[in-house]
Amino acid sequence: MTALVLAALVAAAPARVEAGDELFAVDPRVVTELTVVAPDWRLTALRWDPRDPFTLVFSSRKDRVVRTCKAGPAFQRALAALTTLKARRALSPEEGARVRAAQTRPLLRLTVADSSHCAASS
Repeated sequence: MTALVLAALVAAAPARVEAGDELFAVDPRVVTELTVVAPDWRLTALRWDPRDPFTLVFSSRKDRVVRTCKAGPAFQRALAALTTLKARRALSPEEGARVRAAQTRPLLRLTVADSSHCAASS
């Protein structure tokens, strides 16, 4: 999943991207919501305060059932992977053009919200 997001970011980047360049980063300790939307499913992880544990909400187009659970260690590893995206390699102009031409719709949409813009509450 991360590789697909990276490929889309690198292909769309207006400036030259080199291997190892950081394309996106947010401190996972301040993330309050993370949503991944694919054509047939959606996963949202949310918490009101960065000190709270995440609750996961998963739904799929196939069964139209919403499932919830508390996030565990596997989610914490995924959160770390999704909040820092680095380029693995630079695409050549030809590769970038092929990716852009082949992409008719987004493969995944990743949304990350953090508490850094919110006023602290007491």
